[in-house]
Amino acid sequence: MNTTRRSFFKIASLGGMGILANQGMTAFADSTPQKPPPRGDELWRLTLSLWSLNYLDFGKAVAWASELEIKYCEAFAWQKISEKDSETIDVWRSKSARQQVKRILDDHGVQMVQCYVGGFAEDKDGNRPVFEWAKELGVETLVGEPPMESLDLLESLCDEYSVNFALHNHRKGASIYWSPQIVLEQIRNRSQRMGACPDIGHWARTGLDLVESLKVLQGRMFCLHLKDITEPGNPDAGELPWGEEKTDIASVFREIARQKTAMNFGIEYENFSPDTRPEIKRSIAFYNNFVSKNMIAR
Repeated sequence: MNTTRRSFFKIASLGGMGILANQGMTAFADSTPQKPPPRGDELWRLTLSLWSLNYLDFGKAVAWASELEIKYCEAFAWQKISEKDSETIDVWRSKSARQQVKRILDDHGVQMVQCYVGGFAEDKDGNRPVFEWAKELGVETLVGEPPMESLDLLESLCDEYSVNFALHNHRKGASIYWSPQIVLEQIRNRSQRMGACPDIGHWARTGLDLVESLKVLQGRMFCLHLKDITEPGNPDAGELPWGEEKTDIASVFREIARQKTAMNFGIEYENFSPDTRPEIKRSIAFYNNFVSKNMIAR
């Protein structure tokens, strides 16, 4: 995994559990969403997948994330930029669209560290505009589930533009990358800019062991999508706020700590609730409370 964008900090042990330490860590309250760890060279970053707010346009979703002091987001390519026009984020070549996206992010102090891309061209030049767009807007990692035959050309573009690409997974039967072993086989001999963005909820729906699956991809993960689901092993299981202990989200944090891995932890909901914001707030609270109790200053 390429970690030049962030530096590593010491590992501290608290209550017998090795947890990542971060300089300047402050305590958080226990009941409501609080301010995330300070921006800087964080080893861990809490991000919001804007797919969780797919009923809002990009501008409104970013504004809401900013209100909760979430500084990092993952966009999805077909999201409408604003309610005032019909352009979507994936109008890669549109200068006006790029400027509008950048203005929204700058106005709200949010960094788009990732973007999920839904479709890919069959040739290198056809995919080039996506990487040019990512480079211009400061997107660190493109996320997606491209055909395996496209990985060679995507790898060359990653190195050319210094932009990462992370293979994503849905549950077994809905994704060619459902297994961490399959993902590892596709990236193990490739550039370090080719990695993984596992979806913990879909692993749980498939019945995979979360910790063992994370071990398979150690050193090759850029980001995670985290979901706490109602029934592990059920492909159609619903979703819960983090910390309901159905899928033991805390074990995911502990394993990433053991790996000493820089990580973007992404809050994502896919249940198409009329309003997912209460669940998102509870997940933020769980994360901040977990970090405040288990991370100490260097």
